[in-house]
Amino acid sequence: MHFPSIRIKARCSSIVSVIALPVLLGLPLHGRGSSSPACQVHATNYLGWKAEELSNSWVKLEIVPQIGGRLIQVNFGGHDFLYVNPLLQGKVIPLDSKEYGERNYGGDKIWPMPEGNQDERHWSGGGNLDGAPFTLQVLSTGPTCAVRLT
Repeated sequence: MHFPSIRIKARCSSIVSVIALPVLLGLPLHGRGSSSPACQVHATNYLGWKAEELSNSWVKLEIVPQIGGRLIQVNFGGHDFLYVNPLLQGKVIPLDSKEYGERNYGGDKIWPMPEGNQDERHWSGGGNLDGAPFTLQVLSTGPTCAVRLT
């Protein structure tokens, strides 16, 4: 039996992080003979942000490239699972702004390396990786949805 999956690839400099979500516990998504694709990717507005939604009949992933390539929400069976900061919904804070402190938008962030300044294998915080805009490229839809965040 083949189970559709959703992959998100994030790239920062030469470091690539990959998240594979085999459709939350490998649940089948569509019966045999279904004409609709198991997984779709489309542009949407999520709480005021320009977002990309990866979805199937069970799960929706909301990704907002403008706020650091953040996976802002995971919705499974109609229930949201990630915290979204209500004070920052729909806002894109300029990188040089001191307003709103640490820009805790909520959601989940793909970190390409551990934080710290011990050596070149740690990110010391320079360049504002957390809030800088990413680009999103759709790699595939259908049995597997995949996007790349750069």
